[in-house]
Amino acid sequence: MRTFAIDIERIMSEIGASLDVDLKWTSEGIVLDRPGASVSGDIGYRGTVSNVGGAYAATGSITASIEAHCDRCLGVYRQDVKIPITRIFVEMKDGPEGFDRDDVEKLEGHVIDLAPHIREELILNLPIKLLCGEACKGICPQCGADLNKGECTCGNRIDA
Repeated sequence: MRTFAIDIERIMSEIGASLDVDLKWTSEGIVLDRPGASVSGDIGYRGTVSNVGGAYAATGSITASIEAHCDRCLGVYRQDVKIPITRIFVEMKDGPEGFDRDDVEKLEGHVIDLAPHIREELILNLPIKLLCGEACKGICPQCGADLNKGECTCGNRIDA
């Protein structure tokens, strides 16, 4: 089975049928396209895929651990995330009535691969400013001392 691939062949012939899904895979190949941020350890997906008549709804949540460099103090920190995700997959190009074309993904065969969608959600849920904590004091702009570990002794500290 491919990374985050869900075989939906069992539910394709019955509207209303669903599959419970619990997948875990390594973060290998999942690049966040953000300097100083990466996925650490495994990524999980737990949810349900349902046949909603001409479309398949994948709903659930992603769990991962993000390792990043703090934008204030430059220290490395780790943050566990749980992100809800919903995607609609259709076999036909236009999709069934009631769905906007921008809201659906094309289904190829009988396998849904959530890997690109999981990557997308991880990237979209990264904060604009990566911080180890809201109370992070950063570093001294003069000597580079980590102000979270104590007061600067260079005498040139500029308070923000």
